[in-house]
Amino acid sequence: MPHWFITEKVKMPPEADRRRKLTDAERQEIKDSALPMRQLTRIYGVSRSMVKFIKFPEKLEHNKMLRKQRGGSKIYYDRKKNTEAKRKHLRYKASVLGLRKKTHQPPENNSTTPLTA
Repeated sequence: MPHWFITEKVKMPPEADRRRKLTDAERQEIKDSALPMRQLTRIYGVSRSMVKFIKFPEKLEHNKMLRKQRGGSKIYYDRKKNTEAKRKHLRYKASVLGLRKKTHQPPENNSTTPLTA
């Protein structure tokens, strides 16, 4: 059974999402920058490939096409490693959002007099 915060579509704030390396503003700065790629990689702490794909989106599309011709991402898929990575991310997401598993509790009795049989 999936975590309840997945089924209820609780969104992770972008600044807390560890899967993202750059914010949208940083991506725009890279796109508009006239600095060399190597300098941008040092400034933002990302790979040259990422900077290249941000500055030249047509190269990203070409790379995706070539990857699809080779068989896509299934070549590199490791089920056990992927499962563990997903679990680790879900635990992190729950801790960031301050969520716990829901427990079903009986409804509270709102009357002021105790029930007698």
